[in-house]
This record gives sequence, C-alpha cells and structure tokens, in this order.
Amino acid sequence: MPIAGAFTSLITLKLELHYRYFHRRQRAPAPEPGVLCIQDLSNLVVSAKDTLSTFVVITHYARFRRGEIGELFPIHAGPFPNLTRLKFEFSLYGMRLEHPEGLTKFIGHCAPNLKCMALVSNGSRYGDMTDGLQTYTILLSGLKTLTVPSLRVLVMSLSRREITPLFAVLAAGFAPHLRKLTLIPPRNDSFRYGEFISLVESVIKGGSGDTLEELHTRIRVFSPAHLGLLYNHFPRLQSLHLDYWFLRTSPDDVAQHEIPEVIFTAFRKQVHPDWSKRKLDFKEMGFDPTFSGHPDRELRHLIVGGLDL
Repeated sequence: MPIAGAFTSLITLKLELHYRYFHRRQRAPAPEPGVLCIQDLSNLVVSAKDTLSTFVVITHYARFRRGEIGELFPIHAGPFPNLTRLKFEFSLYGMRLEHPEGLTKFIGHCAPNLKCMALVSNGSRYGDMTDGLQTYTILLSGLKTLTVPSLRVLVMSLSRREITPLFAVLAAGFAPHLRKLTLIPPRNDSFRYGEFISLVESVIKGGSGDTLEELHTRIRVFSPAHLGLLYNHFPRLQSLHLDYWFLRTSPDDVAQHEIPEVIFTAFRKQVHPDWSKRKLDFKEMGFDPTFSGHPDRELRHLIVGGLDL
C-alpha cells in the first residue's frame, strides 16, 4: 500500500497499534494484507504535515523496541503548523512509554501551535518495573526542558511514582497559560492534601495560576480546605470536577468519626458563596459508611444552591 504523498490534505489522523498488525521494517516476502510497518505510518504522518490538526496514537498492549515509538513522531519533518491536538493513549497506567524521547522531541520541535495534549492510559494495570523508572524519568526530564506557550489543555494519567516529577514539570513552566488541567492518578493513589497543595503551588509557579479555568483530579479526603485553597489561588476557576474517597471537616483526618450533619455544616460555614456560581461535579469513588445515599450530590446541592441545605 503506497502511503507517502497519499494523504496531503489529511486533517485528523488516528492510529491504533497492536503488535500483531505492524512490523518495524518492511520484510520480504511482504507481510500479510493489512499489516504495515512503522516506517509506512511515519511516511503517512509526514505527508500530512502541512494540514494535520489532530494526531491520536493508541497502543494496545504492544511492546515496542527502542526507537519504534519515536519513529511515529518524525522530528526530521520540521514544524506541523496546524497541529493543535495531540493524544497518546497507551496500555500501561501512568506515563511508562517505551523510550519516549521521540515524543518529547516532537512536542518541542514540531508542534509550535499545540493547544491540547493528552497522555492517558486505556487500562488500569501497571507495567513491569524493569524499565519503568527509566522511561518516566526520560519523559518527564524531557518535558521539564520544554515550554509550550500555546498549550491550553493538558490531560495526564499518573502513577504514584510520577506525581512529584510531574509537579516539577508544571513548576518549570511547561504550560504557562493553561486553561484546563486534568490529572488522573490511580483510584487507590489519589492525592493526599499535601500533594494537592503541591499541585496548586506548581501550577502557580509555572505561570497558570491566573489563567486556569477548569480542574479535574482525584483526592483522598475532600474537605472545605480544598475549596478554600482553590478559591484563594485560582481566581478564574469556573469548573471543578473532584473524585474523592472520604468527605470530612479536616483534609488530613480520615479515621475520626464524624456525623454527616457536622461535615455539611463545616462546608456551609467555610466555603465561599461564590462557589455557587461555578460548575461543580463531585464523585464519591468508594463507600464511606459515614453517609447513606449520595453525599456527593448533597454536597453539590448545598454549594450550588447557595449553602442553604
């Protein structure tokens, strides 16, 4: 199948890769019909460089040799002037890509107008740790050296090991004008309050404190202190989605027994009335025996309804 030059007007490209359906290099005799090599796909990307607006790569439990993923992001082709959306979806939770230097170089050298970037997992399992530490360190080290002023939306899956390094990336100014930030750690590794504070501080230090309008993340304990922190530091925040495990009066206190009335009273007294004007979505991730029914819905109604529950 001839590819080079065949898609010169392509606007959206979505590649789904499975190890059964591609090879690294052309082989003789030719592989079975429907099987492509990485070079074919790279040629396709290059042929669309002047028109491509959205580029999506999805891998399905495939193990790539050194350099293969990098070859999908042809840095030798020069800038992709119309590329505004880049999504890389992979099988291992977090950012454990196999040798991700090509991806970081592509972001830095070929996507000057990138507005939306997503690095997300399509599964909850962890990969083996043989190369995990090396690969996420390489990726985050690469991102830490970049600044993408055009980036407005950043979506990332995280594993526990990647939380602190990613905060360093944000603090270094990788995306100084973010409007929407989505950080999704594994359900059982949701942000503790100290990490939540570090997240807020890293966004501010990186330059997006005055531009952030939407935030979506997961926390372990949800308390009035979380909303107070966001209200004080993100003046333009208009949309908030928080997944949480426990609803409490204090951000650090999970064990203490509290009755629902006390918790809701704390929110009523401590949360600023301006939150009633914003878009809020709270989701309880587990079963908290302190409550019956749907405390997440009750809390949202309390705040959006003017704190008069």
